[in-house]
Amino acid sequence: IPNEYITRAEFAKLILDGLNIYSNYYNPKTTRKTTLYKDVPTNHPYYGYIYAATKSNIMTGSGEGYFKPDNYISKAEASMVIAKALGFNKKISQEAVVTQFADDITIPAWVRDSVYLLKDANIVDQDENNNFQPNKKITKAEAAQLIYNMINYLREDIANQYMNLTIFH
Repeated sequence: IPNEYITRAEFAKLILDGLNIYSNYYNPKTTRKTTLYKDVPTNHPYYGYIYAATKSNIMTGSGEGYFKPDNYISKAEASMVIAKALGFNKKISQEAVVTQFADDITIPAWVRDSVYLLKDANIVDQDENNNFQPNKKITKAEAAQLIYNMINYLREDIANQYMNLTIFH
């Protein structure tokens, strides 16, 4: 149902499947199941995805040993996950980036640089009032659009950057 909010566990599955990297980090036959989080038992339906998201370092717990798999993911959190998957979280060193969003002041410092780069890469966008809305819970449809935008970026922009580097330099 596209208008339902997406949980952290569901988003982990969506991004790992979208990037086709799930099996790189989790194999149900060979991976020794261990409890990574107090709230994710080894028989949790999304255990493998949460394990893979953690091992790939694109998602982490919410602190104090919890993952909170059933909590809805915010736009800021989803943006950080995508930024980590693309390596964008390591690209800017100075902390004083100002995004072009009208609600820039509300974007948490821990995700601001990533949001700036994701906006530049056409992965995240604004609402009709040019707001980012970092604390807004995202729907399954919005999550799918983010992953679609990320895949398009990987398919087109990375290839173009590579072509420009090899042809002109």
